[in-house]
Amino acid sequence: MNRVFCLLFGSEAIMWVGVNASVFNLVFIAIERFIVTRFSLWHRNHYKPWFGYAIVVFIWLDGLITNVPTTYVSADFSDYTCSPFTMWPTKAAGTAFISYYILSVYVIPLIVFVFCYTNIILVVRGNSKIHATSGQTGHSDTNHNDKNQINIMKTMMIITVTFTVLWLPSELYFIMINAECCGFSMLTKEWNLVLLFGFATSCINPFIYGVRTGNFKSFIKTFKK
Repeated sequence: MNRVFCLLFGSEAIMWVGVNASVFNLVFIAIERFIVTRFSLWHRNHYKPWFGYAIVVFIWLDGLITNVPTTYVSADFSDYTCSPFTMWPTKAAGTAFISYYILSVYVIPLIVFVFCYTNIILVVRGNSKIHATSGQTGHSDTNHNDKNQINIMKTMMIITVTFTVLWLPSELYFIMINAECCGFSMLTKEWNLVLLFGFATSCINPFIYGVRTGNFKSFIKTFKK
């Protein structure tokens, strides 16, 4: 019972479930936006609202399955510290999990973000050039929509860069912990500091969304008056 209590409240298992979910939700948004832009007809004919709900449920289940059992197996419960990812059955098991985790929540998402948003911006800009040279009616509305699309994609790319930069220190620190190098540990102030950088993304992102939207800019202009 003490182990269960430590697992739920003394370790970082639940925290990492939330981290997993937030990262994979961003990945899902990137892929969904890519499909909408690149394969709009297929998306219109086949995408159903329940797809999104199902994927969100899967994302949270994946976070639970990935983090809770591994935290229980690897946590040091001595002296009621509940320090996770420090007492693996074998060093190979720890190395395998850390490698999988960094790939799945940092490296692969980063590749997906860059691929999806780069392609989306290229497609939208290509469409803008086609509309500009065709001289078709309703061009102003189309151009406005394209600009909105590009603005949204730029916003998501800013969030991607923020995610990449602020989570990098904790990922590197995580590697050093597993390598048992230079006294790196989850019980140090340095670990809390690099985690603070990572969690800062959750505080910064709402401001990025706000500043990049027209409603926020209009509010600021009105407020200044």
